Amino acid sequence: HRSGLTGDETQDRLLVLIAQRQVGNRPGRLEPRAIKRRPKPYPLLTKPRAIAREDIRTYGHPAKLK
Repeated sequence: HRSGLTGDETQDRLLVLIAQRQVGNRPGRLEPRAIKRRPKPYPLLTKPRAIAREDIRTYGHPAKLK
């Protein structure tokens, strides 16, 4: 059945209900300050593969970064 509320009103009521919900105190809860992705031995491919291949044919592989 319909409540007579518009989509915006329904969304506003939902956001109010969500904002009222509080998370309990969780002692000992810590978030690690570290990146999850491990460094890879190769740089990211930041251009189309065909262009990268052509660059390698023309200039060779780039020098290894430290």
